[in-house]
Amino acid sequence: VGAARSSRGAPPARARAVGCEFREHARLETGKGRMVVRTGSLGWREPLAEATELALEGDLYFADLAEFGALLDARPWAGSARGTLEISGTLGEPQGRLGLRGEGVVIDGYALGDIEARARVDGARVEVLSLRALGELGQLDLQGAFDWRARAIETATLRASVPALEALLPERFERGVVALDARLEGTLDALAGELELAALDVALREGIELDWVEAQARLEPGRLDVRRLALAAAGIEARAKGALLHEGWTGPMLVELEQALLVRDGVGLVLEQPAAIEVAPDSIVAPALAMAGLRGELRFALAWREGQLDLDARFDDVEPMPLLAPFVDRGVSVGDVEGRLSGRQDSGRYELAANVRATRLVPAEGWPELELELAARAGGERAIVEQCRLMAGETLTLSLDGELPFDEREPWMLAQGTLHSSSELRLG
Repeated sequence: VGAARSSRGAPPARARAVGCEFREHARLETGKGRMVVRTGSLGWREPLAEATELALEGDLYFADLAEFGALLDARPWAGSARGTLEISGTLGEPQGRLGLRGEGVVIDGYALGDIEARARVDGARVEVLSLRALGELGQLDLQGAFDWRARAIETATLRASVPALEALLPERFERGVVALDARLEGTLDALAGELELAALDVALREGIELDWVEAQARLEPGRLDVRRLALAAAGIEARAKGALLHEGWTGPMLVELEQALLVRDGVGLVLEQPAAIEVAPDSIVAPALAMAGLRGELRFALAWREGQLDLDARFDDVEPMPLLAPFVDRGVSVGDVEGRLSGRQDSGRYELAANVRATRLVPAEGWPELELELAARAGGERAIVEQCRLMAGETLTLSLDGELPFDEREPWMLAQGTLHSSSELRLG
């Protein structure tokens, strides 16, 4: 709802059969915004949506964007904006420029803060000369050219820095700092371009914490080529190279690992051969992964489907700590491992089986280095130990076999129950 009137109180326009011409200022007002046309004309032609002619120069002002946003979105809009508009041509092939400044802008619930934008239009082509948003979510800079009719990006450069990921995506992150640099082109459903990302102190709602992340990638329709991925978490540094194949990002995806390296305290594991990992919203399947250290190797298969996890690992005189470190306390270490370890977790219940030998085991910080031989299986309420032998050099040997109480929901805790076992302790 609005009214057009002259700045001098006279009728602002002279009506014609095919349109109108503004001889003096015309003003269109709503309760919280206005557009002042300094000069302009409108000429209606058929078809109206394409052939209507216009030539306008004016000023825009919105005291409260909430009124404007209510027409487009149910989520909050706020802030104020003012700018200038010059436009001519037809509705189908407009020509013009736009300059806009906003304060305290909130769009679609996102607090963008203060905004400055300059753009020009040439038919279906919109060139964003500069756009900068600076607020509590961080800083965004955008330049590029877009074809609105084809819904395509000719070229675009995007730089964004977010000091608090939890403010941008509260449902996914507890904290984190991230910077993104992107150069994009293509249609909105088939984008291509270069991506660079750096993040610090990231914590996800699922409990995963990352010290830092760096990534460089090439985006193609249906494919993301990761040229470099590096991250650190729980004392481990990981580096990888590969590709992610997808169909619209929402369905199943395939991760192709070309290279991978895990390092902890100077000890590393490297991917022996390319591997594939299938990823879906309710499953992760890695049927064959092989890692090698300075000596020996580790082969394992992993499958997580609808909450059920199956893991099978085979050790051949290998140092597995680059993989195990996130799951054990600091000070615990194990090395020179041979044998097989398997487990299943389903609906919060665990089943475990082990037939392993480790010549260098430190079960807790401050403990001496031990040698372990273990053959056992556990499930339900009992653990059956066929053989367990702990040796501290030639000074101490502890042998144990029998049945132990087992808590299938908390297997890392000492369960209550009856112990049936025989043991032998040798000193010297």
